[in-house]
Order: sequence, then structure tokens, then C-alpha cells
Amino acid sequence: MSQEVNIMDYAENKQELVRRAHWHREHDKIVQGDYYDEDTKEGCCVGCLAQTSDEPHEQLSEMTGAPEWLFNLADELHERLSQEDSKDWVVDFAEALALTPSDDKFWKDTEYHWKIIITNECLRNKDVWFKEDKDDAYASQVVEVLELIKKYSEQEIAGKEVDWSAVESAAWSAAWSAARSAKSTTLSASEYAARSAWSAARSERSDTGYTSQYARSAVRFVARPATQSTSRSVYSAARYASYKRMSEELLKTLRREEVQD
Repeated sequence: MSQEVNIMDYAENKQELVRRAHWHREHDKIVQGDYYDEDTKEGCCVGCLAQTSDEPHEQLSEMTGAPEWLFNLADELHERLSQEDSKDWVVDFAEALALTPSDDKFWKDTEYHWKIIITNECLRNKDVWFKEDKDDAYASQVVEVLELIKKYSEQEIAGKEVDWSAVESAAWSAAWSAARSAKSTTLSASEYAARSAWSAARSERSDTGYTSQYARSAVRFVARPATQSTSRSVYSAARYASYKRMSEELLKTLRREEVQD
């Protein structure tokens, strides 16, 4: 099923993770809700790849040279995908990871590529925000902040210097405006917009780096659809679709394929 890993041989270790992913998929050992069971060999995404429940995210980072937040993100997406998609996700993620180089610039750029992905996912809901926000109390602010985050992320990838302090200030202002609007309505769009803007503000605290906690929380906030439907099935389907899109875009990013606009 697996072999011993050389902690410094990142390329070989990544191939070992591909072998582990395929083994667990072929033997139907990939599950949601549990890191790893030593007896049954069943586990979640990071559990099956690390083959342990003892700090799997940290161990995978040490094995591959990839940042720990990436494995927290992969873990979060795995838990939120449909059951069938979650099984394929482990293999797809491991195979995409195996294509990545081991240099800091690649992973720093990946951080900004991911911010573009979650910003695009947020902006899918802007029509609902504007429809609800008839007085333009917050919608324009939120959209402007999200578009600015996309622009600045693209500039970072291009190697340009960016001052994120203005973005964070604008994001908090937009979040406050949306939150105040949410107090006076029972519709979901206001609350969703507030979370989107707040999430955007959190993402730009670059002094402390991109944390694993943010990687997880951002996915949950962004995947909340701004649907006004009261149907639980419609709402759940929208959430699954959001997680599916984000997981696919992350794979493209790791492979450095063109991502959605």
C-alpha cells in the first residue's frame, strides 16, 4: 500500500501520496468525518494521504514542502463535497500536487490564485445582492472590494508591490454596511454579503501569512449561496455546486491551468 518516505525528497514523497490515494480509492477506504482509522485503513483526504490521525496536515506539509494551509483547505473541501465527489477528490488532489514544484514563489502565488478563486465565487452572487439592496446600502461597496482584491492578487502574482492596508479598510467598511442592512431584513443576501466582505478583509492580513484557520473559514463563508429559496434541497444543491467549483479551480491552480474569470 505504501513505502517509507524520505522527508527531504519532496518529488518522490508526492508520488507516494498519489499511490496512497489510488490504493484508498480502489479499496473504498475514503470516508468523510474521520481522520484515519489504523485498523480499517479508512480515512478522510489528509488522513488517507498521511496515513495517520496524528497531525496529518503538518506531516503532509513536511513531506511535500507545500504549505500547511493547502492541506487544511483540501481537508475542508473533501468534507464539504458530495460523498462520491469526495472520494475522487483525494486522487485528483494528490495527482495535481505531484505536478507542483518545490519553491516558495510557486506557493505564494498559489495563495493569490486561491484568493482570486474565492473572490470569483463570491461575485457569482452579486445580482442577488443588488436585487435586495434597492437603496445601494452595501452591494456596490462589497463588489468594489472584491474586484479590488482580484486586481491586487493579480498584481502580486505579476511581482508588483501592493499596499493591502487600503483593501482591508475598505473591506471592513463594506462588511459593516452589509451587516447593518442585514439587521433590518430576513433575506439571506445581506448576511451573505456581510460575510463575503468580512472574509475578504480577513484574507488580506498578509503580515501573519495565509493561515490554515482562514483557509477553512473562507471556504465555508464563500460557499453559502445567496439564494432566496426556502427549499432546503435547493440550498444544499447550491452549496455542493459551490464546493465543486472551488475544488475544480484549486486543481487547475495547482496544475497552473487557466482559471475562471
